[in-house]
Amino acid sequence: MNMSRLLWFSAVVCGALMAPHAVRAALITGGAGSTASDMGPMGTRDDSNVTTSMTATYQTFCSWLLYGMQSQFAGVNVTFAGYGNIGGLFSQVPPTDFNFLQYTPWVNTDPGAKEPTGFFDSRPVANQDAGGLDATLIYTPRPGSKDPTTVNFIQAFIANFNNTGFTTGGIDNLDDSTPFYNNKGVHGTDSTQLFTRVTNEPDKGLNALGSSAWLADVPYVCESWIPTPLLFVPRGANADCTGGPAPPNDEILTSAVESFQTFIESTQKIYYNDTLATPYSLTDNGGTAQTWDVLYGGVQWGFSYTNADPPNPQPVVPPPPSPAPEPSSILLMGTALAAWFCRPRGHGGVAASSR
Repeated sequence: MNMSRLLWFSAVVCGALMAPHAVRAALITGGAGSTASDMGPMGTRDDSNVTTSMTATYQTFCSWLLYGMQSQFAGVNVTFAGYGNIGGLFSQVPPTDFNFLQYTPWVNTDPGAKEPTGFFDSRPVANQDAGGLDATLIYTPRPGSKDPTTVNFIQAFIANFNNTGFTTGGIDNLDDSTPFYNNKGVHGTDSTQLFTRVTNEPDKGLNALGSSAWLADVPYVCESWIPTPLLFVPRGANADCTGGPAPPNDEILTSAVESFQTFIESTQKIYYNDTLATPYSLTDNGGTAQTWDVLYGGVQWGFSYTNADPPNPQPVVPPPPSPAPEPSSILLMGTALAAWFCRPRGHGGVAASSR
């Protein structure tokens, strides 16, 4: 990591720490938390399974997303709207721009996430010790506002399996060449599912003008296997949750927490002229044109899953850490940044266990 990238990272984080937090954590329509339980063994299963969805909240900054972008897309400029001299050129979207068409936890058999098309996106899981979340998130820009209408979804995640500690932030882009979830994930505009892919350039993305953009996701886990470090289904296991050891040796994954941050992105052209008192501009100021991924706001959501052989109690799962450092964390920022940048950094794509 060169010094310019270190200073950039420091500026983005410190800007977020010092910005007002009044709107952050506003609730998202349709994103209330709930619990699904099978109340005990049925059919070929031997466990009691419980899945609980987290209450979905609005966010304006996400450290997990920032870490994931730096690790996987270090050559991409990214900023959060409303923060700093670059992000400050853009206005955040309000929480009311987001809503969930579906946000339903499930166990044993996946009924599927309903798309605006009327179809369902589901996993091939039936009568297994498993659990997950059917989620369809919709973004609708306000007419006549500065809300971006050519957009992409950038989704970050952290996970904790068997209470062994949370992973660092990763980008859920399904191993795409861009950080965008919507290039490979289920997505669309209005009531149409789309299959086109876009490049990370200005004016490229989903057209939500006078309409809406959406994504469908079904993250899930199985008792029969633990996802690999990249969160793929491990070798020897099956995506339908079969293929694991037979009882009583099937207690492989007993608890999981998966938390996501899904932000609206619009790729923007910004001009930089270091001879001016205000060097950054949205119009040509005689400087160098730069491309930036601007993040206008997003939603934190996710689920926890546990299983246990009755009459054993369900495992206790920890809450996910905050997606944004608290203001007091600024006192430790120098140490934290130094420690983080000493870690080895890979550049391969990462897919969440939701795929």
